[in-house]
Amino acid sequence: MSTSPAVIPDARRVVVVHGFGASPTAHWFPSLARALTLGGIAVDVVALPSPDEPDADLWEEAVHTALGVPDEGTWIVAHSLGAVTALRVLASLDGEWSVGGLILVSGFTGPLHSLPELDSYLADDVDAEALVDRTAMRIVIRSDADTYVPPAASDELAGRLDATVYVQPGAGHFLGDDGITELPLVEALVRSGGRRSASARRIELVKEYFRLVDAGDAALLDLYTDDVELYFPKFGVTRGIDGMRDFAKRMGTLVSTLEHDIDGLEIVSSGDRVVVEGREWGTTADGTPWPDGRISTGRFCNVFTFRGDLISSVHIYTDPDFASTHSDAVDALFGRSAGSL
Repeated sequence: MSTSPAVIPDARRVVVVHGFGASPTAHWFPSLARALTLGGIAVDVVALPSPDEPDADLWEEAVHTALGVPDEGTWIVAHSLGAVTALRVLASLDGEWSVGGLILVSGFTGPLHSLPELDSYLADDVDAEALVDRTAMRIVIRSDADTYVPPAASDELAGRLDATVYVQPGAGHFLGDDGITELPLVEALVRSGGRRSASARRIELVKEYFRLVDAGDAALLDLYTDDVELYFPKFGVTRGIDGMRDFAKRMGTLVSTLEHDIDGLEIVSSGDRVVVEGREWGTTADGTPWPDGRISTGRFCNVFTFRGDLISSVHIYTDPDFASTHSDAVDALFGRSAGSL
């Protein structure tokens, strides 16, 4: 978990460092510069020389010139190879300096299998750990579907920086070709001193809940309070972490796979509650795929209650007859003759 001061000074200027093959007019850099400038924040999107054939010395010189001697009102936003470059420049600074915030999008260090032409540029590592005490807020933003930078590489860098990680599902490498021409998360983080609203954090935690459920990942338990309460139809109510483990075990006797349409979730947040409506699908323990699209449609609604940033209760409203095998109820409600298909 990252650590940061209780008070982060307002950003007065932001230095944006683009990556390999890019420019100040590419991807989401222009929209970010416009939005921050309208908010009274000075923005410098560094034009790096020969972006298709990057030279480490020339790139670092350009960033160093734009950055000067940073202070607590300075934020750096860097993308991909620009993140490596920005880190190197910071590590090379002498004397007294500090940075209010560092946001690395698809950040990494070390060679990439996907881009062997950058091996010479990436041959030298950077002492990322030495930057922690001089950088008030450290954030790494990554996708879950980056074709150039493995998520594990971004997570490793986040660990070295003791940084907070934000995951943008389906964002690829955050390129214009990936459909990313705006990145409002970065603007919001700069404006808020790196802190998102409680509502925004909880919505992200709910999405993480569904990702972990689908993966069958025990890390799901880390999202709960110790006295968490669960309701599920025909299961009833249980409380505590052991109760959640028991529920998961019993669900395993009903379904072998489970997946949620996370991108299509309808989410409403109010106070300490987050209400989610969506669709799910999978296979039952005997291998039957569901829903059938006629009687069962895979619709569900979850009501989450939060205590701080932990889930204190989750009430799940869905039909546990996933494959519509409860014939009496189906006959009565669907209007078919008993026993007919």
